[in-house]
Amino acid sequence: MHPLVAARVATTLHPLGAALLATVGMPAAGFALLHGAGNGMMTIASGTLPLALFGPKGLVSARA
Repeated sequence: MHPLVAARVATTLHPLGAALLATVGMPAAGFALLHGAGNGMMTIASGTLPLALFGPKGLVSARA
C-alpha cells in the first residue's frame, strides 16, 4: 500500500471507531482495536511518507 493511502486510512480509523461507539454503542474493545490499528498504521506511515513525498534525494537533504 502506498504510504499516502496508509496515512489516510490510519487517520480515518479513530474517528470511525468513535462514531461507531457513539451511534451504535459498540463495545469499548472494538473502539480500542480501531484506535490501535490506526495508531500502528500511522507509526509506519510517518516513517515512510517523507520518502514517498520527497524522494531519496529530498529526504537526505532534509535530514542534513
